[in-house]
Amino acid sequence: MILPLLAIVFAVAAAFAFLPPQSAFYNTGPGTAATGTISTPASTSDIVCGDAGSSICKVGLKNAYSVLVDAQNQTSSNLMRYTPAP
Repeated sequence: MILPLLAIVFAVAAAFAFLPPQSAFYNTGPGTAATGTISTPASTSDIVCGDAGSSICKVGLKNAYSVLVDAQNQTSSNLMRYTPAP
């Protein structure tokens, strides 16, 4: 009885752990994170942040992450990147 309920809870939590390309998680202090809109590259740009590129995407002045736990721990995995336009 409780097992199907737990499966639903984890499925919903996993769905919210990943965000669309123009939103990201960023670190707000030791072990904490929040979501925000990516500001670098500018939202008027056609450049999209992803998992490859030479420059790090930013939310304000903070590094942008695609996964909550990586933003909380400021790990280099799932750091969002982009390649600047020539």
